[in-house]
Amino acid sequence: DHDHRGNVTALMAHTQRSPRWELHAPYYSFKVPIPGRSDRHADVVVIDSIGLEGGVDHELQAARRFREDYTDEFAGAEAGKTQWSWLEKVLEQDATASPAGNGLSVRIIVAHRPVVSNVNRSRTQAERWVEKRLREMLKAAAARTPVLFLNGHDHAMQFLEEPGANLHYVGNGVGGMELHNFFPAGDPSAAAEFQWGSSTLGFLVHELGPEAVASYFVGAKTRQVLHSVTLAYASRV
Repeated sequence: DHDHRGNVTALMAHTQRSPRWELHAPYYSFKVPIPGRSDRHADVVVIDSIGLEGGVDHELQAARRFREDYTDEFAGAEAGKTQWSWLEKVLEQDATASPAGNGLSVRIIVAHRPVVSNVNRSRTQAERWVEKRLREMLKAAAARTPVLFLNGHDHAMQFLEEPGANLHYVGNGVGGMELHNFFPAGDPSAAAEFQWGSSTLGFLVHELGPEAVASYFVGAKTRQVLHSVTLAYASRV
């Protein structure tokens, strides 16, 4: 959301100036081969959380965080409608292909804001609207192919798992800002999907293996793995 308070066009244009910076569009997707499996791949889908929020109902537009700083071109109602339509098509690409024929092993969704979180911080009604709609889409996609959802925004490490679905939520927003606390166990606002968390500075490392994708939470001070999560690929017949 902070990037949208600046010049989004300049952020994308910087791709042409730096080999270390890749942002060709506000949202996009690409395929990554599975190591040792020439017939298998992972779909990586990068979405723009603020752009999606542009699609909220009219009465919620005023409730958007930093709304006065956003541009209609990238975060307005039409931009939101366009991205939601694009995302629906991307997530449904494997719905018409046979499991054996599409080669898709896992889908990795990358966003700024979370869909589910156990961090104790306020959420606007606009954020909740996006969370609800996006969660429904992710659950539908995970019914066909495992989904790993990655997000930042909340300043904590956390892992949550959707009950009865091959859907993992992995959050990591601990690059250096003030850390956030979690809801205590038993709190009415605590996320039932919460499995592990830490308010520690650090980073995440993801590894695509032959049979699963692994995520490693690494502490900045110790440089040790604090927790790891594995999501098995879809079995193909």
